[in-house]
Amino acid sequence: MTTNESAAPVPAPAPTDPYAERIERFERLAAKLGRSSRLVSNFRGLSFGTAVIALVLATLGGESAGAPIAVLGAVLFVGCVVWHARVIAAEDDALRMARVNLDARARVTGAWHALPDDGRRFASDEHPYALDLDRFGPGSLYQRVNVAHTRFGQKALARFLTEPADPPQIRLRQEAARALEPLLEERQRLEALASATSAESELRL
Repeated sequence: MTTNESAAPVPAPAPTDPYAERIERFERLAAKLGRSSRLVSNFRGLSFGTAVIALVLATLGGESAGAPIAVLGAVLFVGCVVWHARVIAAEDDALRMARVNLDARARVTGAWHALPDDGRRFASDEHPYALDLDRFGPGSLYQRVNVAHTRFGQKALARFLTEPADPPQIRLRQEAARALEPLLEERQRLEALASATSAESELRL
């Protein structure tokens, strides 16, 4: 028996989940920032209380040391407010990135049917083939590929799925998709930013 015949076949490597590590990383970061946010909030309350008590002692109790302590407490309070805002913003960003990766993993698995935006608002009985080819609605192509969070982006995707394009346009879109494919971090950062912008717009409406 030859060496080749006796060697056991090498199993193919198991497919890896490209988003699992990113989901875990951003969820862990969000939890860490959440703990920091609560700590900074406590410091902010403490500095505010110190400033108020010192001011009362300085104005009503005649304590000479009260005034500088009140000023110091006020300065610390303002600093904590700025610090807290930055921690909250970073926590929100980490949560959005975790959500982006959860949605991305859903798109490459059977879980994509649960993605919330199925584009049914773009479906039209007047379109010659959109309904027949499941372009919009539950289980649609739009539901699986959509990463847009702004109305402009969602309308643009719906237009691409329903309006004809000539070969040069198709090739340009394919080249753009190939250029963006390796830029996972940049694409997800842009998506997370769009989701934040969209949420802020909805709050203003």
